[in-house]
Amino acid sequence: MLWQGISYRPPFTGNAGAAGIFRPPHGRNCSTMIRLRKKNVDDRQIRKLVDRELVPLSHMHPSLIQKTRKELPHRLDQGITFVSYENDPKIVNGFIHLLLYPRTMLIDMLAVASRAQGKGCGKSLISHAEMLGRNKGCEFARLLVDDDNIRGIHFYRKQGYSILRHDSWNRCYEMSKMLFP
Repeated sequence: MLWQGISYRPPFTGNAGAAGIFRPPHGRNCSTMIRLRKKNVDDRQIRKLVDRELVPLSHMHPSLIQKTRKELPHRLDQGITFVSYENDPKIVNGFIHLLLYPRTMLIDMLAVASRAQGKGCGKSLISHAEMLGRNKGCEFARLLVDDDNIRGIHFYRKQGYSILRHDSWNRCYEMSKMLFP
C-alpha cells in the first residue's frame, strides 16, 4: 500500500540499532543479508522496486502515483529502511520501510523483487523490523495492504498479522500484529 492521502507525524526513530549486517537464522532457501539503507547507494533500486512491485497493485490515480514518486526520497528519510541482498550488497532484493511511534511500529512499505520472492526475503525483512520494534518498546505492528493483493494478504497472515478493518475508500485492509505475545 502506498499510503495515499494519509498524513503522518514525524516518527520516533531513535537509534536504529547496529548498522552492521544481519543474517536471519531462518529459511532453508534464504541466503538474505539485511542492512540499513544507504541513501546514495540504494534509493534508485528502492524506487525501481516501488515501481515494479507496489505501483501495479495500487488503486491510486496516476497523478497521485507521480506525487508519491517525487516524495519517496523524503519519505524514506522520515523513518527506518532496511534492505536485503544476497551476495552483492549493491544489488537490493527487497526493502522494508517503517516508522516507529511510542507504542506502534508502522510498516509503511515492503517490497521484494520478483526474482527473490518465495525465498524468505520478505519474511526476513519483516522479522528484522519486528525485532527492532520490540527492542524500541513497540507493542503493535500495523500496515495497510491493497484489498486485491491476495498474495500480500496471505503473506502477512502467515507472519501472524490479522485484519483489523477494511477501508473501502482506499480499497485496502489495515492489518495488525501484537509484538509482545
